[in-house]
Amino acid sequence: MSDFQRVLRLFSTIFVISAILAGGLATLDAWLHLPLADFLVKKLADIMLACVSAIGGVFAGQQIESKRHRK
Repeated sequence: MSDFQRVLRLFSTIFVISAILAGGLATLDAWLHLPLADFLVKKLADIMLACVSAIGGVFAGQQIESKRHRK
């Protein structure tokens, strides 16, 4: 497994775990009205946005490296 695949797997795993936690927390908040649930869901959404940005950066970096190796 290459470094590129490891990084993609790491960020995608963090994204999926954050999405599952945010969904579960939103569900619990709908039933139990937890006091900090909205704050935690926003923080999990921030983590998911950071993961998407990182994955985009990894793809851009790989494209730049592949262009360098072609020359």
